[in-house]
Amino acid sequence: MGRSSTVGIRSCITAVACLALVAGIALSDTWGQAVDSQSIVGKWEGTWLNISHPNFGGDYSVTVTKIDGNQVYGRYEKLGAAGGRVTSEFIGKLEDGKLTYSNSFSSTELELSGNQLRGTSVDNFRLAIQMTRSK
Repeated sequence: MGRSSTVGIRSCITAVACLALVAGIALSDTWGQAVDSQSIVGKWEGTWLNISHPNFGGDYSVTVTKIDGNQVYGRYEKLGAAGGRVTSEFIGKLEDGKLTYSNSFSSTELELSGNQLRGTSVDNFRLAIQMTRSK
């Protein structure tokens, strides 16, 4: 190979590397902004299901009232098949499209995808939760 071929190949490799770097930065910025935190504000309604005992489940709702930075303020309500009701206020976090909150008797992690919130909660049992935006 001649000197001019080597210089041409190096120039091409440098150009491709620069394009890859710019594309990588642009994609990471896009992924970091994929979830608009205000899009989670409102009422979400759906169901919970006991993962170990799928015959047990009920209604589940979350109302997010305020977002301050990555802190999420709201309330959840879990209704059981036997008529039991658990309601609790929470201050949670929203990071990378995941809403997490906990209290002394449960821990919940939900992932936001469009108008859906899905995830799990652990209290006495592991629960699968699925909700859609209602308001």
